[in-house]
Amino acid sequence: MLDTGGAGIEALKQGFMDAFPDTIKKQPFPELELGGATDGGIFDYIRGAYGAAWSSADEEHFYQCYLERLKPALETSYHSQLGHKLPGVAALLDHFIESHHSIGLLTGNIQRAAQLKLDTFEFGSHHFVVGAYGDDHSDRNKLGPIAIERAENTFRKSFHPENQVFILGDTLKDIACARACGAKVIAVATGACDYTTLAIAKPDYLFRDFEDYHSVLLAAGL
Repeated sequence: MLDTGGAGIEALKQGFMDAFPDTIKKQPFPELELGGATDGGIFDYIRGAYGAAWSSADEEHFYQCYLERLKPALETSYHSQLGHKLPGVAALLDHFIESHHSIGLLTGNIQRAAQLKLDTFEFGSHHFVVGAYGDDHSDRNKLGPIAIERAENTFRKSFHPENQVFILGDTLKDIACARACGAKVIAVATGACDYTTLAIAKPDYLFRDFEDYHSVLLAAGL
């Protein structure tokens, strides 16, 4: 949906240093691969890298420090135009709303971070009335069923994953997430994974970007 221009990973690093300054003195901050990861999974990875037995209170403290760093980082990225909406995404979302599709947000971000990103980059709150987030589960493959259940409760109808649920994403983990819940997957090569890498994973539909969003709709029958 959007490229934050590095604001996310920088806020994670700075937030961790703010939360655990003594820990960071013992060894360097580990390299992170954010593509498709959940914030909960990232916290678990960092915890493992430091061999620390942190509590749920420690995790919440980390999130608070992360969010405090994330807000100004996003604003700087937005105003400098380092961060931006990806091509065609806003038009695609508007089409889904106008054609009465039920849409939700499935993301590895914790809900508060996801909302900050949506607000900063001016995605209207009307786009997503339901979602599944990184603080619902640290395993991205568990988020599909959570999103479907919430959508069914919110929209008061059933969604059959094999022909009524599409997951859009730009990483191999997004494809795996869709496969895990039996949904169709629309992959787009606007993230860290290139087109060839995504193609090897055999998504149901694959696009270089969503700029020509009409072709996406036609190909997927939406």
